[in-house]
Parts: sequence; C-alpha cells; structure tokens
Amino acid sequence: MPVLAMADMFSLPLANSSVDIVYTNHAMEPNGGHEADLLKELYRVAREYLILLEPAYEFASAEAKARMERNGYIKNLYQTAKSLKYDVLTWELYGESANPLNPTGLMIIRKHPLEESSEKEIKGINYVCPLTHSNMEIMGNVYYSKESMLAYPIINGVPCLLSEYAVVATKMSDYF
Repeated sequence: MPVLAMADMFSLPLANSSVDIVYTNHAMEPNGGHEADLLKELYRVAREYLILLEPAYEFASAEAKARMERNGYIKNLYQTAKSLKYDVLTWELYGESANPLNPTGLMIIRKHPLEESSEKEIKGINYVCPLTHSNMEIMGNVYYSKESMLAYPIINGVPCLLSEYAVVATKMSDYF
C-alpha cells in the first residue's frame, strides 16, 4: 500500500539508515549547486544502496550542457559522490533519453553496512522530525516530537512534514 507524505528532499523525515534502497528519477535535477547536500541527505537515510537516475551532465553534448546550466540542473554528480568518498559502483549513460538535451545517467552507490547502520529493523515508515531527526508519534491529527516540541499537521491523511508547517507545541505532551 502506497504511503504519501509531503517532505523536503534536503531534510527527509526519515531515520538514519531506515530505507533499504533510495531511488530517484530526475528528482535531484533542478537543484544545481546543491549536489553534495542532496547526496548526503539521501545517503543518510539509505541502508544499502542509492539508485539515482539523474541528468548526466558529464555525458552531455555542448548544447545539452548549456541547456542544463541555463535551467539550473545538477552537474558533476559523479565527482561530488567521489569527493564524499562514496562507493560508486556504476555511473553510466542510461539508455535512450526522451530528450537528447537532457541525457539520463544511472548511478548506483553502495553504503557499507558499518556506516550509520540502524540498530534495529524498522518495519513500515517511522517518521522523524525533519529538523532534529528525533522520533515522532501521532497525536490526534499531527505528528509530534517531544524532543523538538514541534507538531506537523496531517491533512486528509497526508502528513505535512515540511519545517515551514511545523508548529511549536510546548504543552502538547501535557494533553496526550
């Protein structure tokens, strides 16, 4: 069963090493200049692998590179991953692209088991506060973190786990 939530890719509401495989498909694309921050956050929540289908600036033609630069797309993903000392298993052009001016690259990064490994098996999705990564629990129609004293609304069953929607709720734990 699919689970929906609204979150920020730079501050995922997931515990360290809580997702077996993190997969993106052009989700990082419009965030040029933030490659390292995005990779660090995706790597933080991954337990085993990152599989990234993202723009391949390194494999692009001069015309495609100019377009990617104009649009603020990510660049130099491979060099960024290597500078972070990640174990890049694959970085290659991924088949045919729907738009030849936006070639897709396949990057597979392996996370070594000893790095930020989770001490317990996590079943289902356990959200954490996106700002502090502290545990949260559902209290009525909100996710609440006692540690950060922040509450995040659940609207029509969809958790809104963006920091700008957080409400300081210092007394909430007194009522539940």
